[in-house]
Amino acid sequence: MSTSSIEDKKLKQNGSGCADPTAYEAIKSVTKHAKGRNDEVHQAITLVKNLLKKFDLVVITRIEIKDKRTGKIYR
Repeated sequence: MSTSSIEDKKLKQNGSGCADPTAYEAIKSVTKHAKGRNDEVHQAITLVKNLLKKFDLVVITRIEIKDKRTGKIYR
């Protein structure tokens, strides 16, 4: 059994070990949305780095971005 299927099985159960499909679907939906947003943030950072490269500039320190929708800070 792969690690992802073990984790998937754990998510389908509540703390007591009983099946909880409603919570599972909610967690899956939020995780999918977060992954999509993380991909967008990665694309934005790549775009900024490529723009700087066009002008022979480089990032010296870590780029920090705050999502205006969620308030999450990406480092």
